[in-house]
Amino acid sequence: MGWAPEPGIPVAEFNAELRRYNAVAAEEAARAGALFADLYAAFTEALESAPGAGPLWSDGVHLSPAGDAVAHQAVLAALAGPGGGPGHG
Repeated sequence: MGWAPEPGIPVAEFNAELRRYNAVAAEEAARAGALFADLYAAFTEALESAPGAGPLWSDGVHLSPAGDAVAHQAVLAALAGPGGGPGHG
């Protein structure tokens, strides 16, 4: 998700692993009765809905200002409760 396609970086494999971690985190949050901000869904939606809007990462690892905004909105959506918006799990 964060890496630009480069030789030697298995982006699809990394994304599959991120999806697995995300699913476990969502399950554990639900089991504990905790809020869960689905950042994977929020970033995926942002990348798919506006592919030319600018990078969400400044260097493939650290968020850019646009990435910060996506994370911020996902957390606000989680705090808003069910139906709170994109990235809400």
